[in-house]
Order: sequence, then structure tokens, then C-alpha cells
Amino acid sequence: MTQRPQARKPRTRAYAAILALSLFAFLAGCAAKGAAGPGEGTQAATPPAKTTLTVFAGAGLKDALEKLGAEYTAKHPNVHVEYNFGAAGQLYQQIEAGGTADVFVAPGKKEIDALADAGKLLPTDLGTVVSVATNEIVLVGAKGGKPATFKDLPQALGDKGKLALGEPKSVPVGRYAEQALKAAGVWDAVKDRIVYAQTVRQVLAYVESGEANYGIVYASDAKVSDKVEIVDRAKPEWHDAIHFYAGVLKDAPHPSEAKDFLAFLLTPEAQKTFEAYGFSPGKGKLR
Repeated sequence: MTQRPQARKPRTRAYAAILALSLFAFLAGCAAKGAAGPGEGTQAATPPAKTTLTVFAGAGLKDALEKLGAEYTAKHPNVHVEYNFGAAGQLYQQIEAGGTADVFVAPGKKEIDALADAGKLLPTDLGTVVSVATNEIVLVGAKGGKPATFKDLPQALGDKGKLALGEPKSVPVGRYAEQALKAAGVWDAVKDRIVYAQTVRQVLAYVESGEANYGIVYASDAKVSDKVEIVDRAKPEWHDAIHFYAGVLKDAPHPSEAKDFLAFLLTPEAQKTFEAYGFSPGKGKLR
């Protein structure tokens, strides 16, 4: 009698197990792909590169512009605003020497006019040169110190007192201060008592440290210090109008973003920030 061959059950079970594992792996792969979202592969999408906007700005604008830069980036996450702060004359020389910048903003009329006249500024919808803020110059002394006015400054200084001013050749506040002192009729009496500074913030530092008894700065600079106080204000007719001039550089690496940032500085929101830091409203297009 012929004997039937026995069924090969172990091999059948092995095939079934392999098939089940293959099916599980396939389904798991599909699930992972679906979780990635439509149009996405296994590799994460590359975020857009950030644009770095370079702004050359007067030293007296430091606090306000750093705040405004943060406000601008909050609205435009892919734009980072980077500053180079200094005296207007120094910044102008850097541009003349080939320094790369997108925007120039400073209180130096001489410097902004030189850039515009040389064709180094781009026209924008707002104009080639705009006023983003205005200001006044004030006489400051140590908090709680001896009172003084522009007109009695020689007497307040006495025999050994010092007056801190910005260097007029490169620091605009120094030019306005010299004009005011001449208009007040005291220039000849104080000109040999002057300690010159390279930026308006250095003028402030000289008074804070006691190296100078008094200094002439913008009202906005006096506001940021808790060591000095305003003892007198210059009459507006004593000096040229004080504007913080701004323009987009012709060779700006990012002209579109630069124009947008310039427009932002004149928005009501930005003007409120300027005001919070002691500035007065800008006048917009100047040329």
C-alpha cells in the first residue's frame, strides 16, 4: 500500500510569516509618507534664506533704530537688519572707500547732499532724500549739578570748567552746537574750553563721567541717560533745522528691501517709536 507524503506545514507557516512582515513594512511606509503631508518627501523643505539689510546710521539713532529693526523683522521674518553706527562724516568716508550698505540715515546734511549730488542714492517713491525724524539740541549737565544756560555758559564754566562738543568736521551735532553758541554770543568765550568728541554719544559720556561740566547733544540723547539732565534748550533759529536724513544707496545689495525699510521708517507706527526715544516727527521728502 502506497503511503501519502506528509504536508510540509512548517514551510507554509514560514511563507505566511514573511508575507505578513512584508505587508506590515509596506503599510508602515505608506503611513509615514502620508504623515509628511501632501507634496512633501522624506526630506524637510529648506526654509528661505534670510536677507541681511545693512544700515549705516548716526550714533544718536542707536536705541531707536535697534528697536525699529526688531519691529521691522517681526513683520518681515526673512529680513535681518544689521547696523553700523558712527558719526555721519565717518560713515560717509566708509561709503566713499567702498563700504557696502543698503541704507544711510544720519543727521548730516553735508554728507547726504554729497551722496545725492554724486548720484550715489537711488530715487524711491518717497524721494531720493527723506527726513525720517527731527530733533533739537540741548545743553546738559550732571544731574543735580550747577544750573546753566547757553547765554551764561562762560560764567557757569568758571575758570576750569570744560564743555563737550562733537567734532564739527565729522559730527553734525557739533556743527549745530557751534552755530548755536555763536548765535547766543558766547562762542569766543568758550571755544578754548571745549573737549571735542568723535560721536554725540561720546559727548554724553564725557558729561556722565565728569570729564566735562556741560555738553551739547540732541534731546533724544539726553533722554537715554539717567546721569545727566537738560539745563537749557537752544532756540531753533540759532541753528540749521535738524533732520535725520535717509536714503537708499545706489549700490545697495538689496534695493527692494532697502526701499521698503525706508518706507517703514515713515509709517505712523515707526514715528511713534521715534517719539518714544525723544525724536520729533520726520518731514518726509526733502529732495
